[in-house]
Amino acid sequence: MQLSLSFLATDLRQLPDLGAYGNTAVEAVLFQEADLLDSPWKLAWENTEKAVRLYGNKHVTFHFPMNGSDYVKNKKVFKRLIEAYKRASDLGLNGLVVHSNRIRPAHEWSKFDVSQEQRAVLERLLDVIDKNFDKNTWLGLENMPLIGNAGYELDPLFCLAKDFLILPDRLSVVWDICHATSSIEYVKKIKSSENLKGLNMRHASKEDFDFTLIYMKVRHWHFASFKNLNIPRERSSLIDGLLPSEGMLRPLIYENLLKQIARYSDKDSTVNFEVQETDYVQRRRGPEIIDWAKYILDI
Repeated sequence: MQLSLSFLATDLRQLPDLGAYGNTAVEAVLFQEADLLDSPWKLAWENTEKAVRLYGNKHVTFHFPMNGSDYVKNKKVFKRLIEAYKRASDLGLNGLVVHSNRIRPAHEWSKFDVSQEQRAVLERLLDVIDKNFDKNTWLGLENMPLIGNAGYELDPLFCLAKDFLILPDRLSVVWDICHATSSIEYVKKIKSSENLKGLNMRHASKEDFDFTLIYMKVRHWHFASFKNLNIPRERSSLIDGLLPSEGMLRPLIYENLLKQIARYSDKDSTVNFEVQETDYVQRRRGPEIIDWAKYILDI
């Protein structure tokens, strides 16, 4: 199993030197629609190529931007997604990570059919693969949390494990542990909090976030802890990207999850630790969580 750290694809200073933190892989990440403009886009792929030269192509993944990057409705964004998968395939990258990217204000989702919206996303992703299918570079759809970062917005299409059962074999799954575990806490909270009701959050149970239902589809993992939840009426904001010891859940939960990931994954799977840093050039949480993972997995 590969142990990976993220770096901002447009900032080469964030790319960890090989062996500096104990990670064996990296994920080049973009966040905003603005990153799809010619200049940052070109820089991001130049830096990704440098990561490939440093780590090797099967130790690098690329994360397509989420914010404002609706590839279902926006033709320019869709064109960039096609290009991203072609570039990733040409470089022989491990894979390309993408979200459903259908974020809307929570109250608007009552007007839409979730199943229909899911199909629209899958049609687009299959179009991307059909234009440049490469069995050696996967295209992976990531699970989203039940509540978005702002608390008043949602992207509820692919949150539950069962949502991914409709994915054809050509598409892979990226399972985000932080998104899944925070979603379980929302499920618990909604039973006792009037402040979460009316947000059109999907009905779910703890069992709906059990990735063993779809483990055969998961090619890549995101892993971090969190504290608090996004509940605007309670002036509460979720903080993610934390170490297991820093979050609101018991560290033992994360130990067991990591062991479970190792048990259900093949040797080529990657766990990317999405931990926040004050300084991504001189990292603190990165090496700590890599050391923690090696200890838990005895590697």
